[in-house]
Amino acid sequence: MKGILLLGGHSCRVSPHVLRSSHYHLDCHNQPVFTYPLSVIMRMGIREIRMVCSSAEVSEIRDYLEDGSSLGLRLTYAWCEKPQGITKTLTDAEEWLEGSSVCLVQGDQLIYGQQLTELLRNTARLQTGAEVIACRVKEPERYHVIEFDHALRAVGIEEKPEKPRSTYAMTGLAVYDSEVCRMARDLKSPTGDESEFTGLNRAYLKKGELKVKPLGQGITWMEMGHAESVVVASLFVQTLEDRTSQKIACLEEIALEQGAINASQMEEWIALAGKTEHGRYLRRVMLQYRSAA
Repeated sequence: MKGILLLGGHSCRVSPHVLRSSHYHLDCHNQPVFTYPLSVIMRMGIREIRMVCSSAEVSEIRDYLEDGSSLGLRLTYAWCEKPQGITKTLTDAEEWLEGSSVCLVQGDQLIYGQQLTELLRNTARLQTGAEVIACRVKEPERYHVIEFDHALRAVGIEEKPEKPRSTYAMTGLAVYDSEVCRMARDLKSPTGDESEFTGLNRAYLKKGELKVKPLGQGITWMEMGHAESVVVASLFVQTLEDRTSQKIACLEEIALEQGAINASQMEEWIALAGKTEHGRYLRRVMLQYRSAA
């Protein structure tokens, strides 16, 4: 399975906090917003990732991550002049996908919790159909809501309904089989916006091939598409990390845990971080790694 991180949206919802670059570059506590969904893809064991960015931000993200090899990743970059829908995103990536299944993640997602890595690993094993991650929300009318039957099987998807039929919303994380590019091309009315996600998922649902995996109580999902939501997420991350001394989305730590990098490469990251707080954290990670070996 390969991964696509969608970073090409506009930032009008966070204006005036973002004037030139997108909200994906805003800091959520101590690192950029886009590193959190990237960490989710990495926890799935996916190493080939396509970063879909706006033309204005691609150089900035590429300067931050380069080709990903220092994290055991193979990153490629695609850019667009304006926000594009899922149809064009998948069509443009078809040659790169080479018939692989794919994980699509919106660039402002924060997902954290107990046994998250196991859940994501199981999701990445998908062979046929599609699977979306859902979460119970307080105000479902603001989201894309999934309707279930009495056996808790998905039977419908509603976009921001006035009278939601459930309290479960689609998150910005979904996986699709190798048929996804063909399915995307067959969408009757591509709109170029987030509703194409709904159209694609409905197409899989109509075929009886859409699975919905609800997040359990021990897992938190947040969107960081609004200025207020970035602040809320930042406070959540700061509080959790201060109390547990465990970082939510340390890319170097995840790469080491996943076997994407080895101890020698981790030592290079430690030397690069120096005497900073991040460097001290990486040293603690390395000590734990060696003691467990």
